[in-house]
Amino acid sequence: MANRYPLVVDTSDSNKIKELPSGDNLQLSGNDIVGVVNITGSGTLSIETINATTINSGGTQLATVATSGSYTDLSNVPTNVSSFTNDSNYITSGSNISLLTNNAGYLTTVAFSDITDRPSTLEGYNITDAATITQGNKADSAIQPADNVSRLTNDAGYITLAQVQNGDISVDVNNTGDLIGSVFGQDSTVLIDGILSAVNTTGTIRGHTTPNSDDLYDLGSSDKQFRNAYLSGTVNANTSGFHTGDVKGSVFADDSSLLIDAVNGEIPGYVKISDLKTALQDGAGDYAAFKAWVLANL
Repeated sequence: MANRYPLVVDTSDSNKIKELPSGDNLQLSGNDIVGVVNITGSGTLSIETINATTINSGGTQLATVATSGSYTDLSNVPTNVSSFTNDSNYITSGSNISLLTNNAGYLTTVAFSDITDRPSTLEGYNITDAATITQGNKADSAIQPADNVSRLTNDAGYITLAQVQNGDISVDVNNTGDLIGSVFGQDSTVLIDGILSAVNTTGTIRGHTTPNSDDLYDLGSSDKQFRNAYLSGTVNANTSGFHTGDVKGSVFADDSSLLIDAVNGEIPGYVKISDLKTALQDGAGDYAAFKAWVLANL
């Protein structure tokens, strides 16, 4: 007899007819399975009712009491209570327990002082988490609730409020997390403004400012420009671009020779700008007269 797999319609694959794949469930809600000889499985059988002639567990047939629930179907049961002989005159049916006569001397209410061989230490009672006498004395002398903390003697050298207020404490911060807040200098100058998330550079730069890498970073941008630049030294630049404002001042060559004299308003060796302006005004549009003046002054 061979094992066969039921055919199913795979709705996820164009309704193809396939054998039931391993791991899928066979949905039979509202239907019965009839005519089955044996059912073999490796999991758990979850079902409301089992109707069977015999039930085996681990190869052993369950006793009748497992299905009948009757006490009479049990084997190796003790002697029925009703068969006991009350030869010790125990309490009888209908008697109140308060009528029991303690003729056997069972233990009743006993005072603690009547108990003999009592331990003299907590350890004798198996109590191991109690304070010692020394610890108890320390607790008696310790500061109690509602005591003023000013009674404390700072013999351990804890940081005091005065030390913090006077700036006597130096703290080295070596942390791996984030530090949040403002940073102030010794003169109370704000160095880092934690509220505005800004670094204060007004009057705090006391050395040269250089970038980490050469020819890599910008100062400002096309949409966030600095306004004015005030310099008293030399501007050394290797740049190209456009300048839309006014440039004032003299211009010198690499050999320090004067190319444009901003003081006198002239280009050395050429026509003085003020004279050129006068000639243009005097010529009043007379090209021949202006040309003659230029040739005479060059």
